[in-house]
Amino acid sequence: MATIIEDLVRIADEPNRSGDEVNGYLLDLVTNRLLDRSFGGDAGSDLR
Repeated sequence: MATIIEDLVRIADEPNRSGDEVNGYLLDLVTNRLLDRSFGGDAGSDLR
């Protein structure tokens, strides 16, 4: 799971660097949600 999350974080950085802020932001949301679920957090619980 940690490897998948690390990959998503790395992938999310690429659109941000190239100016594609919308897709970078969406990937950040997905990554944060996976982190929350992995470690029992409830941040972002409004995302379904």
